[in-house]
Amino acid sequence: MPKQAHEMNVEQYRRLVENRRRRSVRALGDGSARPGARSPLAKVLATAARTLRLREQAEQVWEMILARELSGLVRVAGVVGDELLVAVAGSAAGYELRRRQGRLERRLGELVPGLRRLRVVGADGDQAGCTGGTGGGDRR
Repeated sequence: MPKQAHEMNVEQYRRLVENRRRRSVRALGDGSARPGARSPLAKVLATAARTLRLREQAEQVWEMILARELSGLVRVAGVVGDELLVAVAGSAAGYELRRRQGRLERRLGELVPGLRRLRVVGADGDQAGCTGGTGGGDRR
C-alpha cells in the first residue's frame, strides 16, 4: 500500500528542520545543545588530565612504597582506568612483585585515590613473572 503524503504547514516544517539540526553530527569542539554540557573534546581532555594526574601521583607514591632491591628493575608504565601498569625488567622481579601485589595494591589504594589494582607487565608489554595461574601472592 503506497504511503500517503502528509501535508504540513510552515511552522511544522520549521520544527522538523530544527529537530534534525539538533540530532545531527556535531564538530568535535562544538558545545552541546544543552546548557552547561561539555563538548566531546572537553570530555576527552578532562579524562586525559585525570589520567595524567593519577600517573604522576602513582609515580611519586610508587617510589615510596617499593622495596629498594626492586627499584632499579621496576617502573611505572601507565595508568588504565583504576589500574596501575608496572613494567619489570626480568621474571625474578616480576615474581617478587606479584608476591607482594596484595600489600602494594592496598597501600596504593590508600595513598592514591582512584587506583585499585596493579598489573605487572614485562618491559615489552607482556604479562611478566607468571607462568600460569593468577600469580596473586598475598591477596587477602
